[in-house]
Amino acid sequence: MASRTQAALFFDDENIRIGMEKVFGAAPDLTALWESVSKRFAPSGSFVISKAYADWERFPGAPAELQRLAIEPVYVGASRRTVNAAVGVAKNAADIQLALDAQELVYTRKDDRSIRPSLWGLRFRPVTVAPQAS
Repeated sequence: MASRTQAALFFDDENIRIGMEKVFGAAPDLTALWESVSKRFAPSGSFVISKAYADWERFPGAPAELQRLAIEPVYVGASRRTVNAAVGVAKNAADIQLALDAQELVYTRKDDRSIRPSLWGLRFRPVTVAPQAS
C-alpha cells in the first residue's frame, strides 16, 4: 500500500480576497475554494496543517468562516504609523509571516514523524504551486 502524503497548506488569504474583489468584484467562496484544493490533493494525501494569513480587521467574519473549514486564521497586523504619524499598510506583512511559519515548520518540527517525509521533500525538491479558482 502506498503511503499517503501529509502536507501543510499556508495561504495569503488577504491576496486572495483583494484579487477576487479586483478581478471579479466579489469576495471568494472559501468553502468552494477549500473543497477544490482538498479534492485536487486527495489522491496524494491530506492536509494536517492549514493556515490562512491576513489582517483580519479588514475582513470581519472571515476568521469564523475559516475556522468552520478547520483552517487556522493567523492575524497579521498590517497597519503601521509612518514618520509623519500617518497610518499606512505594512506591505507584504502576511507573506513574510507565512514564509517564517513555513520555515519554522520545516526546520524545528523534525520530531513530528507524521509529517517528516513531506518536510524532507520540501528541503530537497522544488515545490509546485497549483493555483485554484472558485
